[in-house]
Amino acid sequence: MRSDAAQGVAWALGGGLIVYASWAMDRLERHGAALYTAPGLVPGLLGLVLVVLGVALALRKRGISACSPAIRWGNTPLVLALCLGYAIGLIGRMPFWLATFVFVTAFIAIFEYPSRRRMALAPLYGAATSLAVSNLFEAVFLVRLP
Repeated sequence: MRSDAAQGVAWALGGGLIVYASWAMDRLERHGAALYTAPGLVPGLLGLVLVVLGVALALRKRGISACSPAIRWGNTPLVLALCLGYAIGLIGRMPFWLATFVFVTAFIAIFEYPSRRRMALAPLYGAATSLAVSNLFEAVFLVRLP
């Protein structure tokens, strides 16, 4: 699984760049802002997650996989299309909670197609994700969502 190692290194390096850029951002300390309100905090944490998962992927042993067999590099264009469709096509054109519900439900349904039981759970996962993400952004991060 040399490709896993190469892709893991790429993800870890990308995450490292995000962490560095987040750390280099202005923390607004001169305005009396607390560290947990720094604009680069969330991107930095997400970059750190990418580093950890990239290293885990790079060090993964052959035959051990937590990923669905349906998710392969051959599906990358489909994943990219779904993500861009969400970010460009849905966000701003409908309420955020509805766009997130549609995206998560469609994503799960597409990649779990052969399994009808898992596909049937897609709307439930979509609703739970939409509710959790919307509430997290509005209540914790105090971000007004479109």
